[in-house]
Amino acid sequence: WRGLVADFSTARHRYLPEFYGPAPEACEQAAAYFGQQMRSVERELAEDRPFLLGDRLTVADILLSTCLSWATSYGVPIDPRAASYNACLTERPAYRQAAIRNTPPKP
Repeated sequence: WRGLVADFSTARHRYLPEFYGPAPEACEQAAAYFGQQMRSVERELAEDRPFLLGDRLTVADILLSTCLSWATSYGVPIDPRAASYNACLTERPAYRQAAIRNTPPKP
């Protein structure tokens, strides 16, 4: 999955290699950092709260859901509890409406 992080970085920031050249070490560090952050997420989700900060949805949940969805779409492994948490968030009607509005039209 580390290669997928590199692919995403290149796709998302496609002009960076033109300026800086390929950066495999940076991709490895980004993958390690993501893994470290996921361990923090796993600890928080182990508290069995419906949302990260308690009983209410906050911007922290929305941001985390974006990261988890990105990771899943690129095949980056995430903890089963994080996957279940993300599924609950992405099934919300407001999330689905926002996702539709955020998806660019196909050419």
